[in-house]
Amino acid sequence: MKIDSKKLREFENEILIALTNHYYSEFGHTKENYLDSEKGGIYENKLAKIMGYELTTDDKPLPPFPAAAINLEANGYVRRMQRKASSPTLGIWPTTKGLIRAEYLELSCCGKVVYKIKEQWVRILIPIAISIFTTITTIIITLILSSIFGWFGLGK
Repeated sequence: MKIDSKKLREFENEILIALTNHYYSEFGHTKENYLDSEKGGIYENKLAKIMGYELTTDDKPLPPFPAAAINLEANGYVRRMQRKASSPTLGIWPTTKGLIRAEYLELSCCGKVVYKIKEQWVRILIPIAISIFTTITTIIITLILSSIFGWFGLGK
């Protein structure tokens, strides 16, 4: 099954949201053994089933799921590891970075704009402040020079 990068990214977002909503937010973070490699996390096939995706005959998620999970792990949004030696299915946990990303993904369009502004306020505010300062300075210098040289009917 071939999947393009846009669909894969959408699938990654779905997995991250499902992981944080159905597992972490409901009960995962309250357990002492949340990060325990044998007891914590959730099996990928169980998460895929919760999300409504079909599994292969050997109870594994279909190929797009592992590909998306690998990308999420590479970007630091989830941890994946074998929970028990007896089970080849990997467990999956959201990282702090993944929880923040999932929270962002669930925001409305306006919420995302506000989030980005908060995140980048220094990069936005400094150029605006420099522009205002430059404009005011230019106006003051123009008025001073106008009064000295009599431009625009000033200084007469």
